[in-house]
Amino acid sequence: MEVHRHSHSERKGLKHYLFEFLMLFLAVFCGFMAENQREHMVEHQREKEFMKSMLEDLRTDSIKLTLIMEFFETVKSKYDSVSNLLVSPVSTTTLLKAYRTIAELDDIANFNYTNRTVSQLKNAGGFRVIRKQNVAKDIADYDAFVVNNFSHGQDDYQLFFHELEKLKRTVFNYEIINTMGRWSVGKLGNMDVSKFIRSPEWDNDSLLISMIDATEKNYTKETRAEAYNKLRNELAGNSRMIDYGPKYGFIVLLNKASALVELIKKEYHLK
Repeated sequence: MEVHRHSHSERKGLKHYLFEFLMLFLAVFCGFMAENQREHMVEHQREKEFMKSMLEDLRTDSIKLTLIMEFFETVKSKYDSVSNLLVSPVSTTTLLKAYRTIAELDDIANFNYTNRTVSQLKNAGGFRVIRKQNVAKDIADYDAFVVNNFSHGQDDYQLFFHELEKLKRTVFNYEIINTMGRWSVGKLGNMDVSKFIRSPEWDNDSLLISMIDATEKNYTKETRAEAYNKLRNELAGNSRMIDYGPKYGFIVLLNKASALVELIKKEYHLK
């Protein structure tokens, strides 16, 4: 009679199971660490891309601010020219010079905030994507300064200049100015601004002088002198307002933009 032997597999010991558990744990842990590291690398790269974009926005703002401050210097110079021309008695020839200066005088330049990156950062979780807290704080401060000083403040500033526009119309006949040319949209750097396009009549002195004489016949010398003085005083007041109002704010904002550019370049090793 044959005897069949049953082979039994060797029983695995506790050490073997512990080893398998350890290897499985290490595999899962290493996978977790690798994924976590990958996410950190993606977030760091995303943060750096945000900072590159922020640099572009700040440089765009800086160019706009520089152009606007140059614009205001031109406005103030024209204010002075008109004021000097309107010292009574004013001849028709001198008044024509004042008309030509006023015709090309655009008082208002708006600062359009480049908030592309700031908006994206807010949508990404309120600057939480920025690891460097000093950078996050200065970006938030820059954004708050623009919103608080140039969003609502420019409305008051425009109202102020609209009042000046009314006063200009008490001295200058805008039918004559419309004969001299028209306003159109032009460019100041990369900004849309108003631009006066001269008509062929701009150089027609005899036509313009005859129109000015016809207008001035409706007034006495005394009423004209009073209107000239009122406008001169308003122009002087606006010059001071430019220096201590919008221009000062633009200088502060330009300094903030420049400082923020240098901070981002330093912290993220960017150019």
